[in-house]
Amino acid sequence: MTHPILSLQASLVAALRTADIAVFDAPPAGQAPPYVVIARHDVLPRDGDTAPGYEHRLLLHVWAAEASRKAAGQSGPVDTAPFGKEVNRRCLELLIGYAVQQRQIPQPLSVDDLW
Repeated sequence: MTHPILSLQASLVAALRTADIAVFDAPPAGQAPPYVVIARHDVLPRDGDTAPGYEHRLLLHVWAAEASRKAAGQSGPVDTAPFGKEVNRRCLELLIGYAVQQRQIPQPLSVDDLW
């Protein structure tokens, strides 16, 4: 049986390589960007009352050929605190879904019911 860390890393590496991105476990000398380094992978037990499980934490270092904002076409500062229901709808829907999965709330609510 393959260890979950190896399975997760193999899937991540395969996905990145299909996008033509090189993946390493340490910064390579002379490698031209773009590339990714899997710097750390920690596994923490997160056993719940109803289901055992683990939390995987990955630390990725990503190198790009250009500055990230320039490559993304971003010219000004990034708005890190958008306001309003519609700009945050997808995030709120995800949080509601997680709260239902973890049995923190008994049933899903709509974002409109919360607002």
